[in-house]
Amino acid sequence: MTNFSSDNPLLELYYLESDESCLKMIKVLSEKNLKFVRKDITNLIHLQKLQLITGSRKIPCLFVNGNPISDVNEILCWINENDNCPRPLS
Repeated sequence: MTNFSSDNPLLELYYLESDESCLKMIKVLSEKNLKFVRKDITNLIHLQKLQLITGSRKIPCLFVNGNPISDVNEILCWINENDNCPRPLS
């Protein structure tokens, strides 16, 4: 079984395909080579889970090991602190 530690977190992005901020998050996560599960909230099961856990429908919402981050700037900060990108050699 995979261990979802800070080195290998379970990432779930709750999003809406027509939302510009959500598309930006998908692009950034993909560019950083972070593996994540997409949870489109047009699927009522995903929407209900998002509402149950966060109390809102705010998207994008990135769940990291089950913990939601729903502020775009906080998501970007988390991504930049925890990405798996190779660092350029100095």
